[in-house]
Amino acid sequence: MALACESPRATKGAAVDERTMDAFVAHMAITAGSKFNQRTKQTVATANLFPAFADYVRAVCKKPINHRDRRYDGIARELPAIARSMGIATFENDRIDDGRDPEAIIENALKYMSQETESGLVKPFLAWAWKKDESGLTQFMASAEFINPADQPPQTATPIFRPAGEQADSLYDLKNVFALAEQRVILIAQNHWHMASSRDTYWPLIEEALLRGVTVELVAMHSDVGPEGGFLNRVEEADQTQLPAHAVNMWTSYLRWPKFIPQLDEMWNVFRDWRNTYDDIVASGPRRLGKFRTYGSYFQPNTITAIDPDMRRSIVIVSPRTSNSDSVGRPQFLIEKARDPAAFTFFWRYIDYGLSNDMWPLVTE
Repeated sequence: MALACESPRATKGAAVDERTMDAFVAHMAITAGSKFNQRTKQTVATANLFPAFADYVRAVCKKPINHRDRRYDGIARELPAIARSMGIATFENDRIDDGRDPEAIIENALKYMSQETESGLVKPFLAWAWKKDESGLTQFMASAEFINPADQPPQTATPIFRPAGEQADSLYDLKNVFALAEQRVILIAQNHWHMASSRDTYWPLIEEALLRGVTVELVAMHSDVGPEGGFLNRVEEADQTQLPAHAVNMWTSYLRWPKFIPQLDEMWNVFRDWRNTYDDIVASGPRRLGKFRTYGSYFQPNTITAIDPDMRRSIVIVSPRTSNSDSVGRPQFLIEKARDPAAFTFFWRYIDYGLSNDMWPLVTE
C-alpha cells in the first residue's frame, strides 16, 4: 500500500507512514496549483498545492458522515490526538495561550494553507484524511502527480510483468483471491470450468466474500453474445451467415478440445444456480452484502483477475492463453497498481470498458 506502514496487503485504515507524509508535504510545497476565489468566482494560480489541499480537507469535513452540527466538529474531536501522537503540541499550546477551541485552530490552519502557507498541522491533516477518505486522498495525490518514493523500484528492479507462479500452484489461486479482496473481485476467463466443476468448494468462498461486503463479478465467454455486446439469438436466427463468427466454436477448434462447449454450458448452469442462491441470501436480509454478477463475453484470449481495482493497493493477475488446453502449467503474471500503474491501467481499461459499456452484457437467465 503506497500510504500504509504495513505491507501491500495491509488492512484499510492503516496509518500513513512518516516518509510518505514528508515526501508529499515537500511535493506540495514546490508544485504549482490553483484555487477557486470565492470573491471573484474565478480559478487562480497558486505557487504551491497547499490551497488545493486545504480545499480538499474542507470538502472531506463537509461530508455528513464526518461532522454533526458544525463542519469542523468531527475533525476537532480527532485531530488533536493525531497531532499529539506526532509530537505536535499545537492544540495544547494554543489553548493555553488564548483559549481557542480545536475547531478555531483547525479553521485558521486551513486559512493559512489557503494563503499558500505551510501549516504545522499539514501532516495531521494528511493522516486524518487517509483515515476518513483513503480513495479521495489517493486521487488527490495522483492528480498532484506525486510519485511516492516508497513505490519506486530499486535500481535492480524486476520487469513489469512478474511471474506469480503456474496456475496449479499460484499464490493467487481462487481461495487466496477471495480472501484478499476487501471491496471487489473480478474474474475473467474462457469458461471458469475449474471453479464451476468444484461448485461445492468455491461457492462457500464466494459467499463468505459477499457477506464481507465484497462484490464478485464473473465474466466468461457466451455463445449468444456479440462482439459489440448484446445477445445474438443464434438458435433463432434463420440466416446464420448474417451473424458474426462463432467465437466459442472457433476457440474449441483452436484448443482442439471438443469438451469446451459442454463445459461452458454447464458453467452457465452453475452460475444460474449461484445467482438463485444469491437471491435467497438477499431475501434473507443480511446487513452487509456485496453484489454478485455474471457477464457474458464474445471472446476472451486471456484469463484476468482484478482485486480491489478502485484501491491503490489493487493488483491484476494475467494469464495469457495458447492452444494448450492443459491448465496446470499456465503461467500467471502479477501487476501491482502502485508499482506498475501503466501496465495496470492497460488491463483495467479493458475490463472497465467491457463492464461499463455493456460489451459484456449481464446474464440473468
